[in-house]
Amino acid sequence: MKYRVLFILLLALITNLVLAQQRPGQGGERSRSQGPVLIKDFEESGGEGEKIYPHDPIEARRNADVGKYYFKRDNYEAAAKRFSESIEYDKTWPESYKKLIETFDKQKSYESAVEICRKFAENNPESGELEYFRKAEAKYLEEHKKQEAEKPDKED
Repeated sequence: MKYRVLFILLLALITNLVLAQQRPGQGGERSRSQGPVLIKDFEESGGEGEKIYPHDPIEARRNADVGKYYFKRDNYEAAAKRFSESIEYDKTWPESYKKLIETFDKQKSYESAVEICRKFAENNPESGELEYFRKAEAKYLEEHKKQEAEKPDKED
């Protein structure tokens, strides 16, 4: 009797494994069109279409890693989205802010870089990294002023 039960359990396990490999899109080999999905569309769960982010340092680092992937491939828009999401998951982790600022620098979006520096200072007033962000804010504020001065005046 004991062997019958073991045999049935073993047979069920093997059947489950075989069926899992036969399902389309799962199992052994992936087709090229089934690569990793790096940009995700998430559902809004807060009021006014705003997503609620719990404090989750692991998710923050995961998003930052994906942002670095995009950054290395010069996809700065996708990188900025992931670094921003990383900040939402962990507002105290300075690396996400730094990478987002670097991304805005590559895009020559200096005003956005200044906003991120200010956001870090607002969220982390006691951080040891505060001096770095104050210097970066001054630098990008100056860059933004230069950028605005170089724009041609549109007077018709």
